[in-house]
Amino acid sequence: MNNIRKKTQPPSPSFELKTKSDLVHVKDTNKVVVVFTLLASSIIISSLASLILVFTNHALAQKQRIYVEQPNGLIEAASEQDADYRSNEVIKQTLSNWLYLTWEWDGRISGSEELDRGVNLKNEPNNVKVPSKVYAASYLIEDGFRQEFLKGMSQLVPKSVYQGDLTSNLNIYDISDPVRNKDKYEVQVVATRIDISTSGEEAQTKFNKIFVFETIEPYRLVLGESEPSAFRKQLNQLMKNGLIITEIRNI
Repeated sequence: MNNIRKKTQPPSPSFELKTKSDLVHVKDTNKVVVVFTLLASSIIISSLASLILVFTNHALAQKQRIYVEQPNGLIEAASEQDADYRSNEVIKQTLSNWLYLTWEWDGRISGSEELDRGVNLKNEPNNVKVPSKVYAASYLIEDGFRQEFLKGMSQLVPKSVYQGDLTSNLNIYDISDPVRNKDKYEVQVVATRIDISTSGEEAQTKFNKIFVFETIEPYRLVLGESEPSAFRKQLNQLMKNGLIITEIRNI
């Protein structure tokens, strides 16, 4: 009987699996810490720089000013306003110019020694007229009201003015600060008109009025100083501020 030999398998090598507890080698730990520290520092510095930039821009925006040069050469800070805004100084100056043109009569044409024969009102009978300065100043008054105002002025101005025998002076004591209501401004004036004839003082009249202005598109002198018309230059001085009188009443 044949001997049957049982082959035995050689013992399999034993493999020992070791669990690696560290993802980063101990030697590299310090490097990782340094990298993360640098990244954190960069983020903090970047955030601080952004905050400083924001505050700096805000401060500059608060301090930023626009300056404009006035016709008299003065430099003033400009500020953004709505289209109907007019400063107190502009309104007062506009009214002051109008008052002197309208209520100071001297019977002479500006810039000459010729007598002012007056301007006849259109479509008015009986040779109704007013002094040339009064007529020019009337363009600062709203249409419709303007014609009635000129008719009233024609009755107030003595005929002796056109003959050069009477002049008048206006003394303005006070022009109040304008009170605004949307696109309208109300101003009070306290003044006195003194009429003087060739023989001496004739009359003294109180002039205490309330004026209401409304904002309009400013008058533009396109040709500037090259404008040949003295009348247009006068209109420009009156209406360049974009104001027109809509009402005059007694205080």
